Amino acid sequence: MSSKFGSVKLPGDQESTELPMADVQVYVIHVASALARARHIRAQLDRHGLNAEFVLEGDVAALTPADMERWFREPMNRIEPGTSCVFKHLMACRRLLETDRNWALVFEDDIRLRASFGAVMAKALDELKQVEPGCLVSLEDSNLRYVPRSQRQPGRTVYPHFKGRLAGAYLIDRTAAQNLVARATAEKLSEPMDWFHNRCAREGDFKVYWIHPTVAVQGSLDGSIGSTLDNKPSGWFRVVAFQAERVYKRLLYWFR
Repeated sequence: MSSKFGSVKLPGDQESTELPMADVQVYVIHVASALARARHIRAQLDRHGLNAEFVLEGDVAALTPADMERWFREPMNRIEPGTSCVFKHLMACRRLLETDRNWALVFEDDIRLRASFGAVMAKALDELKQVEPGCLVSLEDSNLRYVPRSQRQPGRTVYPHFKGRLAGAYLIDRTAAQNLVARATAEKLSEPMDWFHNRCAREGDFKVYWIHPTVAVQGSLDGSIGSTLDNKPSGWFRVVAFQAERVYKRLLYWFR
């Protein structure tokens, strides 16, 4: 893991490789005024040879009461940063449906991609050719949750699960995006996007998968980048504490 505070190379990390992106569109959830985050995420994308569209519509200053009425209900129907973030995730799914591509790779702008990103994602995309349409694949370990070792299979990267792992980095296919937008249109949104993902999964709109090993982490959760949504701590102490906890949790899931 790399950050402005240093680098930690963990077991399973490997060098990146060319990613087959012909059928994948990359979207970045981003606030136009967050220039430092723009520099950060562009560096991450460049490192892995990714071209992305930035989802800029729906900044807090641009949201309107009409947007609230159309897409949100209590307690989310307030013009605030959390609502803006959800709106942008929804717009990313709508954008995918306007393309001829079958997959969207969605990143929040504080995401950090590990050196293994390209190699692991290439393997995952190959495995996903055998999965029925209607799926969302969680790529991150920002909440330090992993596939238990007892469930891992040699050579396998994608594993079914009943819920996601936040919404900082995920892969979603056209069918899942279509069903997500349909549910948002019919019922309106009342929770953060990762919770809405889980609700869609419970209702059968799509299936959720976890990637292993994970390839991304949110900088606002590992402490290397300040949060734009709340007062999470950041700085060197948080970075060291998160990395130590990550090593512990990976060992914990190794024994499960």
